[in-house]
Formats: sequence, structure tokens, C-alpha cells
Amino acid sequence: MTRRHFRQPVPVADLLVEAASKRTPAVLSCKDGQQWVSVKSRLLDASQAAGRLVVEYPPGQPGQRAPDITRGQYVGVAFRRGHKKCVFGSYVVGKERFQLDRRNHVGALMLSWPAEIGQLQRRAYFRAEVPPGQTVATYLWPGGATARPRAGSPGWPLYVTQLVDLSAGGFRVVVPVGEDPKFAVEQTVGMEFVVEPNRPPIIADANFRHSEPGPEGRVYLGFQFVGLELDGRGRALLERLARITSHWRHGQLQVGANR
Repeated sequence: MTRRHFRQPVPVADLLVEAASKRTPAVLSCKDGQQWVSVKSRLLDASQAAGRLVVEYPPGQPGQRAPDITRGQYVGVAFRRGHKKCVFGSYVVGKERFQLDRRNHVGALMLSWPAEIGQLQRRAYFRAEVPPGQTVATYLWPGGATARPRAGSPGWPLYVTQLVDLSAGGFRVVVPVGEDPKFAVEQTVGMEFVVEPNRPPIIADANFRHSEPGPEGRVYLGFQFVGLELDGRGRALLERLARITSHWRHGQLQVGANR
């Protein structure tokens, strides 16, 4: 993977010890049943010698229950460090009560020590609009990326939309109001589009976040990518998305033919 947008790795121990000492806010991504969830947490403790990495068990958000995160589950962790976003995947090795100070304890997860941490420039998360005069057909279907072979078959609708803008964090599409899929907020869907000539399509999981009225009887749909920080394949896709959005901002990438 090119390191144009991901920085050369900083020693993992230095990153985690620094972040934990500041109780740095973090976002955990994991599967809750068949649904991807992204929940707020924070780094609490890190010791490479002890192989100990502790994050706060994510509390439930207003109107939502806390996710059921279990021992052995693989989770993605993302946190900010200056102008960069740090991402890695780790296994849950246990649960505990963590002492914040003399009076306060919180639920916590003990995670396996990650082998590496990717650092993506935060500018990769700035939106880049599709170049003027170009069209990117974006395919959406329920059930996530793994359901792609079933999309378009009976009981598995396939929706064709048009990409509006893109970043390493998510994307927006536009569709006629009468063709709005009416996804539930935070529903996990699969997505696919082609933007680079002679390159495979981008296929990923995304959670539906919001809709807003668009011009001429259309509606904008916003999505957040989920699960890309978990492994090398996902981080390579993050790098690819960062490269595409950078090129679009500088007018350097022509969209390839869509299927």
C-alpha cells in the first residue's frame, strides 16, 4: 500500500501510551448481530510490556441500548492525533471495571495489542465533489457488502443512485424522491461504484445516516463507511479513497466508465 496519505508508522507503544494518558476519545466499530455499529469510547490505559490496552465500554446513546461486545470479538478503533486519524483492529480479550480516580469506575474492554496502527491525514475525510460533467452510478443494497451476489434477486433490492461527493469517511448520493430506498437510520447497506479506469470497483459496508431534500424532486442520502479500519484490506481501501478524493479536489482524476 502506498504511504502517500498514510504516514510512516509511529511506534505503536508511543501512540497508544500517549493517547491513553490523555484519555483520548475514540470510536469503536463492530458487528452487533448483522448490523455494523460505531460507538463512542475513549482510551484508558496502555502498556506494551503488560500487553494491556484498555478502552471504555461504550455506554448506550440516548434512545439506544449499548452494543453487546463479547470476548473474542474483533473491533475497529479510531482516534485523532493532531491532524491525523489513527486506526487499527483488535480482539476483545476481556472485560473489567476500570478505576478512573478514587471515586469513579467505568466498564472497560481489554483489547489485544495491535501489530500496527495506520495514520490517515484528516484532510482525507474532507468531502470532494464528483468532477463537473461526470457521473458515477452508485449501487446500494441491504445486508452489507457480503450480500452483493444476492442484490437484484427476489427479496434483495438493488438501488441505482448517483454519487454526489466522497471522502474516506463516507459519501452522499442523489436519487429521485419516488425511488428513495427509505433505509432506516444506521441501517447497514452494501455499496459499489467505479471511479478509476481499469481498476476494480469499490465495494464496502456503509451505514445510512440521513436524508435531505434535493433540487427538482430529488433527495440526498448520506452514508458513513464502517469497518474499514479492521484489517489491511480495509485500510488499503481507505488509502484508495483518500487518493481519489485528493485527485478530485485537484482535478487530476477522470471518472472511469461505470457498469
